[in-house]
Amino acid sequence: MDEELTESIKSLVQALSKPKLAIPIDKQIWDTEACSQYLLVNAQHFSTRIACRPDFPACIDISTGGKRNPRWKAVEVMRWVDSRQERKRA
Repeated sequence: MDEELTESIKSLVQALSKPKLAIPIDKQIWDTEACSQYLLVNAQHFSTRIACRPDFPACIDISTGGKRNPRWKAVEVMRWVDSRQERKRA
């Protein structure tokens, strides 16, 4: 039991000590899942109702092995959301 706990702690320390790559938001690209999480909708709704809208930012097509892997610039998605905000009437 103690050996198992010691190994678990060592693994945890190793995982936490590895530096994570911090990509600035203006350089990030998001996949369908990230966009749907940001918009608080499920991935299917994002793909079928939002990503296909003509006013939504164009995707960056990162195809691998014949499979389409669309990505979007994070800042463009954020700008699109900001542009959709309703203005309050005075």
